[in-house]
Amino acid sequence: MTECLIFVCKILIIACLSHVWLLLRLLLKNNRYSEINLKEALCKGSFFFNVFFKPMKQAERIQRMEHLFDFVLETMKEFPHSLDKYAEAKEAVTTLSAYYGSEEWKQDNADDEAGLLPKDLKRGVLSEDGIWNLLSEWEEMNGQLDETGVFGK
Repeated sequence: MTECLIFVCKILIIACLSHVWLLLRLLLKNNRYSEINLKEALCKGSFFFNVFFKPMKQAERIQRMEHLFDFVLETMKEFPHSLDKYAEAKEAVTTLSAYYGSEEWKQDNADDEAGLLPKDLKRGVLSEDGIWNLLSEWEEMNGQLDETGVFGK
């Protein structure tokens, strides 16, 4: 449970930092540095600003915090299942990666091109682009996870 809470906190910190980064890019792009422009930029849709700095009526604030509470609670409930699915997918990617380009894959692909496989057999895995794209996207996603430090370094 503690690991889930740490993960959720990391995600919330990343979300807040991304808003600060977008704000700084906006200010640098427009060469605006005044406090008025900073407040104006923050007010234009920044989740971080709206949650922590925008004046709210008490009922609005409680409703907003309750919404965040429910969101984090639900995320924490789903997280262990997501980790299980990720572990299963990681094993599947390892198997697919070994299969792609192997002698078995080459033979299966040749038999497909020769029309020797049943017509109703699903065979997207024999598409060079399909399996290549899947493996590339998996690696890209893992790179993004590493960059955010979700799994720790």
